[in-house]
Amino acid sequence: MDEQHYDCVLNRKFIEDSDQTAPACAAELIKDHAENPRNFGDMCEGLADVYVLAKDPACGDIAELWIIVEEGKIFAMRFQSNGCKSTVAEFSMMTTLAIDKTIEEAKTLTEEDILAPFEGLLGKQHDCPLSSIKVLRAALEEYEKTGRKY
Repeated sequence: MDEQHYDCVLNRKFIEDSDQTAPACAAELIKDHAENPRNFGDMCEGLADVYVLAKDPACGDIAELWIIVEEGKIFAMRFQSNGCKSTVAEFSMMTTLAIDKTIEEAKTLTEEDILAPFEGLLGKQHDCPLSSIKVLRAALEEYEKTGRKY
């Protein structure tokens, strides 16, 4: 049994023995967000307040992000990507962190905030055009410029 798997087993055993809740191991969390991404899928035309399409010219992968803003807060987000599982997991986590935040609060999110729950197992993608924080910031800038429906 590898060390990471062993830690996950110990974590589950601790939860079972103590009736406490604890976050899943980072590896399990990555797998969960990659295979069962939150807020995945497109949004009906005209519903989103902002839409951004990002492309990685190096590999051809894309990511799309839709955001609905109500009363100055991010009410809903949806994303789609044909990128790797890391990209999908990162976008999934980013949307869960950004929903219910004001635009100003969402602008303060960092790549570290998004990756922290994965405990260093998900590599930084700051050089990748599909970095979720880059796409989020582009969407927020577009919203502030236009505020129109897509």
